[in-house]
Amino acid sequence: MIKKVDLIAPHSSQYGALYHFTEKMYEAWLRAGYQARYFKNAEQGLHVMEKDPPDLIIGFNGIPRDKQRGFFCDILQKCYLTLLVDPYYRFFDVLSSSNVFIGCDDFSSLTALKSINYSKVLFVPHAVERDLEACFDQEKVYDVSLMATFIDFEKRKEEWKKNYPKKIYEAMSRAVEITFNEPSISFIEATMGQLQLEYQKDSSLKSLEIDLFAILKDIEIYVKGKERVDILKAIHSTPVHVFGHTTDDLSWKQFFKDQANIIIHAPITYEESLKVMQQSKIILNSSIKNKYGAHERVFSGLAAGALVITNENAFLSQYFSHGLDIVFYRYKELDQLDSLVKDYLMDDNARLQMVENGRDLVMTYHTWDERIKMLERDLFPLIQT
Repeated sequence: MIKKVDLIAPHSSQYGALYHFTEKMYEAWLRAGYQARYFKNAEQGLHVMEKDPPDLIIGFNGIPRDKQRGFFCDILQKCYLTLLVDPYYRFFDVLSSSNVFIGCDDFSSLTALKSINYSKVLFVPHAVERDLEACFDQEKVYDVSLMATFIDFEKRKEEWKKNYPKKIYEAMSRAVEITFNEPSISFIEATMGQLQLEYQKDSSLKSLEIDLFAILKDIEIYVKGKERVDILKAIHSTPVHVFGHTTDDLSWKQFFKDQANIIIHAPITYEESLKVMQQSKIILNSSIKNKYGAHERVFSGLAAGALVITNENAFLSQYFSHGLDIVFYRYKELDQLDSLVKDYLMDDNARLQMVENGRDLVMTYHTWDERIKMLERDLFPLIQT
């Protein structure tokens, strides 16, 4: 029986987001009546757990490892649930441990793992803390905000030509088009499908040493970078405040130097971004990599009292309705995004009613407290057998 649950913060986290998620999930375990501990320092946590082991260990995006003795869960011989908020192939090494269960925030990763007969995997969507305040009475400083890292996707695609054979490059390019134009097909499925077609047409490609995970990562980064830029390009009548650093030589400010309505701010921490959400009327969410799952900004944006505009996908459509509690855009119809933003900014009453509706849904179905109930239902029976 699971009574003692330990949570371990990762070694690093962009903007501090994973630290925040870990802490808020820890608080939810306490509310649920479990004996829970939260270790910000993994090595210190291992020392404590060796003396007083838990029944279950949880962490985000991978597993802590001792350089000499291996994964913590193997040292302790305890079950470890790693909650992935990035695609599975970034953490493929964890499959070597028999003590690991993997929670995927998108069904595309879950499906890919099951396709290689990995069974200790379950769907665990993102979530938000239940005590995040909406601050409806607070003055809104920003009409529209977007939190995202700039990616020089054009330069990166040029590098594909140098790094991959021509036919692989062409397959990757087709996979990108499918990802943007087919709402139900993930970039993982599109990539695997297009590569398989090329291998069937030219068997000599199979003899080449091509890193499949590198291809998937390159496409993932490209579609994320392109979507963010295309969303901002589509909005020209309203100021949009952008918060985030860059992964490349080119920056947000340099790229949008000729588009005056795009206002670039310095990067901020995840906790600071929650305050920006509370001060924003609309949050733009860029997450086309999720075709059956959700980025946390969908939940945190609504919980913080902002209207969320995001790409439509099958998972979100199960809970939210366009025009009632959220705004969905389709990539093929980005030319309508500017007028959508203007319309919702002009009608405060309609926008605020949508936010209240969306926030109610988030607090009912998408808090960390609700995810614990999901784990009790889906994970605990697997551990106990």
